[in-house]
Amino acid sequence: MCHLITAGLLVACPHVVSAEKEAGKYWAYQSPVRPPVPQIDSPFVKNPIDAFILQAQRQAGLKPNSEAKPAALLRRMYYDVTGLPPESKEVSRFSAAYTSNKVWLDTVNQQLDSPRFGEKLATMWLDVVRYAETNGFERDSKKPYIWRYRDYVINAFNSNKRYDRFIHEQLAGDELPGANFETVVATGYLTLMQRDDEAADKLQAHHDMISDIVDVTGEAMLGTTMNCTKCHDHKGDPITQVDYFSMKAFFDATEQALLKTETDQWYNSEAVKKHQQQQDQIAKEVQEAWKQVNVKSLQVYTRKSESPKALIAPGKKAKTTWQLARDRPEAKHWNMPSYRGNHFKILPAPFSRKTGSFKDKKHFDRLKHLVMRKDFRLEQIPKRLFFYAESDGIQKLTIYFNGTEVFNGVAEKSGRYY
Repeated sequence: MCHLITAGLLVACPHVVSAEKEAGKYWAYQSPVRPPVPQIDSPFVKNPIDAFILQAQRQAGLKPNSEAKPAALLRRMYYDVTGLPPESKEVSRFSAAYTSNKVWLDTVNQQLDSPRFGEKLATMWLDVVRYAETNGFERDSKKPYIWRYRDYVINAFNSNKRYDRFIHEQLAGDELPGANFETVVATGYLTLMQRDDEAADKLQAHHDMISDIVDVTGEAMLGTTMNCTKCHDHKGDPITQVDYFSMKAFFDATEQALLKTETDQWYNSEAVKKHQQQQDQIAKEVQEAWKQVNVKSLQVYTRKSESPKALIAPGKKAKTTWQLARDRPEAKHWNMPSYRGNHFKILPAPFSRKTGSFKDKKHFDRLKHLVMRKDFRLEQIPKRLFFYAESDGIQKLTIYFNGTEVFNGVAEKSGRYY
């Protein structure tokens, strides 16, 4: 940005101020305004659109062509509405019957009701959102059920689905109130972008995919490109770099690992229904189980420990295993019982009831954080939990138990154990 130094003051160049002031006036960012219909007395004008066309023709010194013959008119309409030519018998029928505007309107409405109408419009939308049935890249692996998304788009046009609903379902169809099989299939939009399923740099591949989603969403749904704002702001452009990365954050939770294999939800509505019934039954059983739990006794596990003493060990008769990791996982809901734990590495550190410690010293060398997870339905709350780490150089330790930070402080040493 250009500046002038005048009498010790920093002053923006006049042309920069002007550019920023005029940015909001750019035609693409103005709300549509319905213009007045030109008042033209001419047999050519049969509707308001004709009036605008004739006005522009006269300003350019042109005259309208003569009216097309019925066969040519029908052919043009067919290509515009369905993308296919009319059959010869339909041309003959229409040519013989074309004696009034009603015949024309009835024929147009007949084609608008044809399934081919949705297919024609869908080709344009699918081009814009980069529809493909493979992932590209070196292996070009298939998207075997992505045709469901294609059919969703076709049906949306044929059923005259509201445009705002059409957009919402593709962006978040699984999260909308009243989500169903159709709206979940609509989120196939998010799987269309570049996806390297054998990336050397997985983090880079993830951000490439999310960046693609933002770019296509801007182009297809906002009618504007956003690529430049990945790196810098433009003078006169109302979309800033902050806007771009704020939007990117909305899609960042889309995990590539969840897109590698298809699920029954893509192609079997009965499987979806059965899955939902199973989930409802599990939720009911969990509610019943919680009725047997003394909730007050759980409070000690939901607040930060006040003691620097060792914290974790199962009871003598407990039959349990622990999922252990050095760092707190970044994945959402990692602390929930339903989380499978496959998004972070599990440390093989079985607990020894004889020595009262976790085995295998090497896994705790230079330990600074310890994350422990255990999926179980509580039937009895242990009075105390102890944790012993055999390691060198531990000074401060943070421990998370099922998603809750239970200890953060100085590691107390007892002999060779912490």
